[in-house]
Amino acid sequence: MNERHKHLDLNLLRVFDAVYQTGNVTAAAALLGLSQPAISHALGRLRAAIGDPLFIRAPNRMLPTAKAEEIYDSVHKALGLIDSCVSNVGFDPSKTDRVFKLGMNDISEIVFLPRLMNYLKKVAPALKIRTEQLSAAEIDIGLQSGEIDVAIGFLPPLNVDVRTHLLFQEHYVCMVNARHPVARQSRLKTTDFLQYPHAVVGTEGSGHALAEKLLARHRLVDKIVLRVPHFLTIPRIVAQNDDLIVTVPSRLGRAMSGYLDVKLLPYPEKISSFPVSICWHSREEMNPENEWFRTTFERLFRESAPPQGKPSKRRAGR
Repeated sequence: MNERHKHLDLNLLRVFDAVYQTGNVTAAAALLGLSQPAISHALGRLRAAIGDPLFIRAPNRMLPTAKAEEIYDSVHKALGLIDSCVSNVGFDPSKTDRVFKLGMNDISEIVFLPRLMNYLKKVAPALKIRTEQLSAAEIDIGLQSGEIDVAIGFLPPLNVDVRTHLLFQEHYVCMVNARHPVARQSRLKTTDFLQYPHAVVGTEGSGHALAEKLLARHRLVDKIVLRVPHFLTIPRIVAQNDDLIVTVPSRLGRAMSGYLDVKLLPYPEKISSFPVSICWHSREEMNPENEWFRTTFERLFRESAPPQGKPSKRRAGR
């Protein structure tokens, strides 16, 4: 063992972990229940022990050095293992007040949060949830840095250090106003799909802008009269317009049709399904809090039913 590290205080590594995750001495102090001078003093001792500055001050953040980047994953995982080993009772959700940070988009918030929050109210009343809507690159960075604990949804290919469990295969349906001329049909015909105006969600070529492909194939892109970046507003717009058709994920459609005057119809042609998954960084594998949350989430939402439609070979972001 290096003599310089022989008597290294474990608490110094906890300070390092907190500063790395928060990027801020004040936030790290609040996270650990220490004063700012205590955090600064601990960083000074750790810098001397490691022989590296570890963090460089920037206008709005403490930036990790190359050495800090190199050791963070190992330190964070080791701290999680130590906490797990020395705990006599394990993680008790009924007593925790921690904040779980979830990377999820507006669809996932609508589909998952109502049931999740109702369940947590019973088993973990003091636990708090914070969601972040992140781009594909930000999800990867967030999981690696600890800015988010898990990511949930239709996710892009992620870093090799990220673990992924499939929750279910999702498929698309068409949503129309209940007074729409096609609303009484049991299945939407392609001719009707192409006849009426459409609203689409997402930018051209994004994972959820699939209605455009059928319209483009028939050179009817001019049928798109509305494009919005998010799904949240679309069901209400459709509910108040008698002629619009919009293509949405089936679970979002079901969630909104419960209280809006809309009807869901099968997509008129074969269309790829897509995977909805929960992901976390490998260093959290043995973290009892993260493991409990993942297991709870999968128990609530993982489905074993066969997927509808052909699974998508490409995993794309929103």
